[in-house]
Amino acid sequence: MKKLIPVLFILILAMIFTACGNDEMKIEDCKWEMGRVLSLEESGKIVAVGENEEGEKPVKMTLTANNGELILKDSTKNETYKGAYEEMVVTDEPNDYKIYLDGKEGYAVIAENEESETALVMSVQGYDLYFYAE
Repeated sequence: MKKLIPVLFILILAMIFTACGNDEMKIEDCKWEMGRVLSLEESGKIVAVGENEEGEKPVKMTLTANNGELILKDSTKNETYKGAYEEMVVTDEPNDYKIYLDGKEGYAVIAENEESETALVMSVQGYDLYFYAE
């Protein structure tokens, strides 16, 4: 049992440092490239992937944010979508957002994934959109 305590302590510290790695990143800090889109109505089925991901239906979409305005550019269809965002105070982290796209309200959060990539995950209109910092 005494040998297990230091191992648990190290694991807990590792989780804390991993979770806190992007605390200061904000949505405005970079340009975001779409990785994949999941349908919440179809139990998380992947319905589109970014051009750098493997799978069907590749889409080149980027997201930029500045002064409360979101701009999504779909280069595959040559379309631009505009929306808005505002920072939410849900936790002490500065990376939770309420978003508005096409008249619909949704939410977004910045986090690290398993590969230590910084991701922006947006949930809106029955879909989860995963973007990665360029």
